[in-house]
Amino acid sequence: CPKLFYKDTTIEAWLLGMHQNSRSSTLLDDDAGPTLNGLLTRSTGQLCTLWDGKNIDVQRKQAGSFSVDSPRVSVSLQLQSDIFYGLDKNKAKNVRDSGLGARFLIFEPSSTIGTRFDDSLSWPADALERFHQRLVELFSGQENVTLTLSPDAQVLRRSHYNEIELAMGP
Repeated sequence: CPKLFYKDTTIEAWLLGMHQNSRSSTLLDDDAGPTLNGLLTRSTGQLCTLWDGKNIDVQRKQAGSFSVDSPRVSVSLQLQSDIFYGLDKNKAKNVRDSGLGARFLIFEPSSTIGTRFDDSLSWPADALERFHQRLVELFSGQENVTLTLSPDAQVLRRSHYNEIELAMGP
C-alpha cells in the first residue's frame, strides 16, 4: 500500500515520499506547532507549488534528482489558538505575501469543554475503518478524480469566498 499520510515531515521528505510512493498525499498533524513553524520557515514557495498540480522537478546535488508528476495534496493541521496567534510575525507575513495562506481554510471552532456530556450514542464500530478504506480508494486511483459541487454548494462556496475576500482587504 503506498504511503499516503505524512506527519512531522520536511518539504524535502514529503516530496521524495510522493515520488517514491504516491503522488497523492496528505499532511496530517494533530499537534502542528513544530511542523507549521518548520515548514513556514523554509518552504512557502514549494508549498504553494504543490497546489498547482503541475509537475515538480527537484534538483539535489548529493541526494539525486527526481520529479513528482501532477501532485495532489491535502493538509490538515491542528493546533491550539495560542500557538497559531503566537507565530512569528515575519513568518505570518511571509505566508500571506507568498499566497500560501490563501490555500488554507483556517477556522477556530468554539470550545466544547464543559459541554461534552455522555448521551449514550454510539457510532457504528466500522465507521472509521470504512472512512479510511474510502480514502485509500480515492488516493490509490491512477487517474485524477474531479469532485463537482452541487449548485447549492457552489452558491455557498462563492458566498463564503466573497466574505473572506472582503475581510482580507484591510
